[in-house]
Amino acid sequence: MYFVATTAWSSPGAIDQYGCHRDKANVYHCHGDLTQAKRIHTLLGVGLKSTNWFYSDGPANIFIGPSLETELAFDAVAIRTGWTYQPLFFAAKDYSLSGWDMGVKIGKGLSRLGKHGFLEVGYFHNQFKQANGNVNLLNGYQLGAGFIFNKENWSFDGKFLFRDASSLSDYWNNEINIPTKVADYSFSIGAYRRF
Repeated sequence: MYFVATTAWSSPGAIDQYGCHRDKANVYHCHGDLTQAKRIHTLLGVGLKSTNWFYSDGPANIFIGPSLETELAFDAVAIRTGWTYQPLFFAAKDYSLSGWDMGVKIGKGLSRLGKHGFLEVGYFHNQFKQANGNVNLLNGYQLGAGFIFNKENWSFDGKFLFRDASSLSDYWNNEINIPTKVADYSFSIGAYRRF
């Protein structure tokens, strides 16, 4: 009985769901399947993004289009960047949003297999192209939440972001001289090859 008790207590760290633990030197290592134990991943893929402008005095503008996305994740932290082109939907032609954004995601086990929630904070830089050829720069911070589902070779995600509307508000209130309050939100889904 003494032998069983000392053997059980000799392990310095409990094995987690990935077959990993910290050893006596506090080094994290794994004993199980390497696919399960993978702590770093790179994602390359495509998404469908919707940017939505809501006004206090009228209807919304909705832009929908494809995006190219990449992500590098290490366990609970990921850095993501993407480029998108979104024509104006359900309205006048020849209006579009295009540009890049980037963000930092934080969530338990983001690079591991399975489903994981995350919070994201980042920055966007878009060009708002109008029918008359004018282009306005819109940029600011963005923050929100989402989920990711990692399989061995593929990942899928969805997220909702609140985007800083100060440059958009400045455009409507000062450049176009239409007084209004504006809210800017983004929804997206994506599919990625996972390395």
